[in-house]
Amino acid sequence: MALTPWPTTAADIATATAALKAVIGPDLSDDRVQALGSAASALVERFAALAPLPIREEAVRRTSGWLAEQPSAAVRSETVGDVTTSYAATHTGALRHSGSMALLGPWKVRRAGTIG
Repeated sequence: MALTPWPTTAADIATATAALKAVIGPDLSDDRVQALGSAASALVERFAALAPLPIREEAVRRTSGWLAEQPSAAVRSETVGDVTTSYAATHTGALRHSGSMALLGPWKVRRAGTIG
């Protein structure tokens, strides 16, 4: 079962959730594992979509595991004028701190364009 891109059908989501839950922690709820898996998958796909599937799946496992260990209440809010933005400060470096960035490095999508 592919963990990345995160599946969209109910049967595939259940299979991916079970596979990921076995790795990152059987005590987590299915909803939490699905949220962690889909977030990690999105980060991995954005960073290195061209990496081979086994490499991307390992990166999803590592990133999901790291995110699962972070406190869920570590949300910060910033207000500028009448706009308030909330973000999880501990999740900003999930790829870096989980080791996934180093794993995906050779396939990183470079986003810079030509100058001129």
